[in-house]
Formats: sequence, structure tokens, C-alpha cells
Amino acid sequence: FKISMSKEAAVIVLDVGASMGEARADGLTRLDLAQKAVRLLIQQKLLFTKRDVIGVVLFGADEGDNALYVEGQPGYENVKVLANLRVPDLGMLEELDTIQAESGKSDWTDALLA
Repeated sequence: FKISMSKEAAVIVLDVGASMGEARADGLTRLDLAQKAVRLLIQQKLLFTKRDVIGVVLFGADEGDNALYVEGQPGYENVKVLANLRVPDLGMLEELDTIQAESGKSDWTDALLA
């Protein structure tokens, strides 16, 4: 009897555009809430699944940082790959904490392609 160990891959596509930085009535921003949800997912993977991989891609960033942008493809100048697919670690949580709302214009479909 052999149990198959599965491996999951997840890419989190996160909006960091200006509207995500607007404070709500409770003082939190939509970005704060999104970061909290992503943090919980990463922590869960850290604790319970040592084989799964996660990547984080931001859209609405002020500057592009992705392979298509580097190659000169138009439309990806506001998409930033924060973390390539990898087993989550504490460094990924630290990278997540650096995210701030920015003012770039792009949409989630650009982020999926990057």
C-alpha cells in the first residue's frame, strides 16, 4: 500500500493599485485585508505542507519586474513578480510585508500572463 504525495502550486495575483490603499471605515485598507489572507495561506503551507509551492504576482505596481517586461513586451510595465514559485519560507512572509499600494495601471489578466 503506497500513498501518493501530491504537490500543489498556487500563484497569488494581488492588486496593489491606488484603490487598494484607500482606508475603510475601520481604518484598514483592502490591501491590508488581502495581505492578511495571503499571509494566512503562506503560514498554513509553512506549517502543514512542506512540498507545495507558492508564487506572488502584483499588478498595479509603479514599476514592472517580470520576464515579459524585461523582454520589452508592451502591457506588462505595471506587473511585478514578488516571489517566483517556490516552497514558502519566512522570507516570503517578509516580502509580503513590504507591499504597499502603488499607482500603476494594469489588470489581473496581465499579471496572469507575466
